[in-house]
Amino acid sequence: MKQRILVLAVAICASVLLIVPVWPRFVSGAITAQHEDTLRDIARDRKVSRARLQETETALRVARKWTDDGKLSQSLGNMRFIAARNADSASAQRAALTETISVLREGLAKAPAQPYAWLQLAQADRARNGPAASIEQYLSMSMILARWEHRLVLPRLEIALAAWPRLSPAFKSRLPGQFERAIDTAPLALARATRRSFALRAVRQMLAASPIHLERFGVVYFSPD
Repeated sequence: MKQRILVLAVAICASVLLIVPVWPRFVSGAITAQHEDTLRDIARDRKVSRARLQETETALRVARKWTDDGKLSQSLGNMRFIAARNADSASAQRAALTETISVLREGLAKAPAQPYAWLQLAQADRARNGPAASIEQYLSMSMILARWEHRLVLPRLEIALAAWPRLSPAFKSRLPGQFERAIDTAPLALARATRRSFALRAVRQMLAASPIHLERFGVVYFSPD
């Protein structure tokens, strides 16, 4: 009888030792599970009510208290960036952007292999600080991780064109392929971004090595939308 009790006690202790390390992650996952649909809708650019946004942000804040998962911080950064876009005042917008940058940096320090999060960090930095030189490193990381992902190429180029004078020659030398990819996937959007940034000369230089892409860009750029 005593031997059975001892075996049972050992089994219970072993179970506890196995459960304790993963318990915070389990609780965190349970908290955020009911909001996964909201996060998916946001990723797909679907309209989400402010109430759902607030509920999801609250859940992410609570979940982050249970675990230091970098992806949770990145999701919270996404929510704060949306809050900045929806802010009712300049001060509220700046505060949201400041927190966006902070939590995205924290999340990327723990889980750096996230190209979209690097892009969003560049977007938030630009929104708060203008076309600062620091944007280059964020765009570079996004490009290293997902160079040809068409959903990221154009947003990266939009930021790059807005900050063109502050970008290094070394970084610019890596962009011709990105411009060609944009011509292949979103030529009209690239033309509009070029007009907004008054960057026609820069884009032409980037496409100079590919006459076919340069010609296609010219047709789109000089045609009415």
